[in-house]
Amino acid sequence: MKVQTPPKLTVAVYFVGVIGTFLIMIALVAFMRYYTRPVPLEPPQRSAERLQNLRELNAASQDWLTHYRWANQARGIVVLPIDRAMQLVVQTWTNSAAGRSNLIQRVDKSKATISYE
Repeated sequence: MKVQTPPKLTVAVYFVGVIGTFLIMIALVAFMRYYTRPVPLEPPQRSAERLQNLRELNAASQDWLTHYRWANQARGIVVLPIDRAMQLVVQTWTNSAAGRSNLIQRVDKSKATISYE
């Protein structure tokens, strides 16, 4: 029995195909690395500005959450500090029927039109 060796042209075609496949893969990897690189970091002055803005926002939020103020003085609607509001909610809703009726009355009061006659 005689073993047949493939012709040199077939071996060359396979070799070129394998090398071509590797070159295509290298090109795809380079393409993906180029288009998925991370965004450059911000300059230091920009991060300092963002930190200052965050501090101002937190200070304003803290003031908003911890002080009494009028939401609508004409209708008698007051904004409460968050701690006091949570206490009132717990106190009001210990009796659920009274809590529901109180809530409905407050909604009706807040939506009532004001007459200046």
